[in-house]
Amino acid sequence: MERSMVPSFEEALERAYPKIEWRLPIRMAAPQGTGLGCRFCIARYGIKAHEIPALPQTIAEFHAHMKTFHPIRASL
Repeated sequence: MERSMVPSFEEALERAYPKIEWRLPIRMAAPQGTGLGCRFCIARYGIKAHEIPALPQTIAEFHAHMKTFHPIRASL
């Protein structure tokens, strides 16, 4: 199968769970701090409380993360 025909991890999640707003951040908080969580990264890697302060702190930082790591492919 051609690489372009293989659905990406993001596409597979978006198709399997269409009601989840995958491209919107999740506000997360822990005693160590707060941040904006990426639903794709959490689904793939999970998250621990000590990692929350390292998450994007602003919407602009979150959008930069999405553009870098989870760009929208033409097939969507």
